[in-house]
Amino acid sequence: MKKTSLVLCLLLVLMTVLSACGGDSGTSSTGTTSGATSTQASSEDTTRPITLGISWWGGSTRHDYTNKILDLYKSKNTNVTINAEYVSWDDYWSSMNTKAASNTLPSVMQQDYAKIGQFIDNGTIVDMTAQVENKNLDLSDIKGEAFYGGKIDGKLYGISTGVNAFCYLYDATALKDAGVTAPSEKFTWDEFNTISKEMNEKASLPTVPMISTDPKFFVEMYVRNQGKHMYSEDNKSFGFDKALLLEAFQVQEDLSKSGNALSPDIVYAANQDNDLLAQKKTWGEPLWSNQVINVMKLANDETRDFQLAMMPGTDNGGIYLKPSMLWSITRDCPEEDRNAAARLISFILNDIEANKLAGADRGVTIMKKVNEALVAEADPNNKKVYDYIDVVGKYATEIDPPEPVAGSEITKEIKDQFDAIVYGTKTAQQAADDCWANSEQIFANNAG
Repeated sequence: MKKTSLVLCLLLVLMTVLSACGGDSGTSSTGTTSGATSTQASSEDTTRPITLGISWWGGSTRHDYTNKILDLYKSKNTNVTINAEYVSWDDYWSSMNTKAASNTLPSVMQQDYAKIGQFIDNGTIVDMTAQVENKNLDLSDIKGEAFYGGKIDGKLYGISTGVNAFCYLYDATALKDAGVTAPSEKFTWDEFNTISKEMNEKASLPTVPMISTDPKFFVEMYVRNQGKHMYSEDNKSFGFDKALLLEAFQVQEDLSKSGNALSPDIVYAANQDNDLLAQKKTWGEPLWSNQVINVMKLANDETRDFQLAMMPGTDNGGIYLKPSMLWSITRDCPEEDRNAAARLISFILNDIEANKLAGADRGVTIMKKVNEALVAEADPNNKKVYDYIDVVGKYATEIDPPEPVAGSEITKEIKDQFDAIVYGTKTAQQAADDCWANSEQIFANNAG
């Protein structure tokens, strides 16, 4: 597999994130940036009928505002027809893999940082460098090159929609009503276990186990906090030892055995439109910061004070800033339509009105003028996300390179073992032993 790499300098992150969350209240918040119109569109491209496909994953909130953004674009580009497709996270990747096999990928696809390396290696997404050079994809207002997100080996395969970070979202009102101390900025596992016990006993609000989101991210941050990395430099093995894997698995086993966690059946029955925290079935849950807005909207209760904390034990370098998502142009977009596809992405990134519709759902924007406008007008919920990214910037370390080809299988393996722990069919020790052995075989099978 071709080695992929991405340099994200912590100093640059700190400088730019801090400026991002301190926008000038005097900045104009109407109209579009020059990026929305500064393109090299030929007269033919602005008049001939063009049909573009675009796909993304997410919940109903994301679907609704993205369709409004596309309507806004079409109102300004009347020759363009857009076929939109949106599904859940789990269904999205199976859908994209099926389309890739049949050469029917949409022109533009929402991409994930963990998976982009696989799409590059498979040749299913294209280098957009030329689109930047010809101004169809305007990145002139980007905070810095480190925020591109999908610039791999000098080629631009994806452009970040914004940055986000893993977090623990909790109901501060529920904690206050129960007389339970809220998490500190340096949230520890001891604090987490204490809060979990007290909230279950005092308020009948169990804790969500670490299966509610991809358990791989939990393992990744756990080992990063010990100064290790998920994968070795050559991507042929884990970047840590089995003892550390056992420690991470033990955290989940201890939580499951405590009786203070929700049953896995309840967790798996929930989804982005049926969130457990929004329904008052838990006091908090792990998720990505860009998902917070959807939870708050689903709760639809201004009396509840939702707050974001870093995941327990991630203040020692475990936490990092991640491209929330990326936009890529696929190989199945006809050559003659790729300029138009790039202009659509440019509009989504640069148009201020479009970004007002999105808020921070796809991450904190990487565009300076857009960010200033959004921060100046941010509602309390979006402001919490901006402020949280500011906090993360104090502790974040460099993000690891995109996952190797084996990454998808490793992710599934870790999830399967976590499931065995929460359902009580394996101990943490058994799950760690099996995960380690199975993963070694996965790495060996993908070594070519």
